[in-house]
Amino acid sequence: MEMEKVEIVNDGTIKYHRRQIQQVSIVENNNGAAQADVTITNNKSLTLGDNSSGIVLKSGSGVGGLINVSGTGNSDIKVGTNGFGTYAEDS
Repeated sequence: MEMEKVEIVNDGTIKYHRRQIQQVSIVENNNGAAQADVTITNNKSLTLGDNSSGIVLKSGSGVGGLINVSGTGNSDIKVGTNGFGTYAEDS
């Protein structure tokens, strides 16, 4: 059985000042796809409120994926209190 590739790309600026937002993406790699076949790419800035998550890649199978982030290196991902910019499991 051939496993499908998962690719998520954000090329637009995202701003949410509400609480508990999860952006760009949440991917749960449970289908057995190879780590290199699951990618999240963020090319623009993210601004999120309190208790929010910028980029999340979770693994249900022990094989995560790749997160590619490009930008200026200066406040490209901003989150409020108790938030986190990037999170990856088994990646």
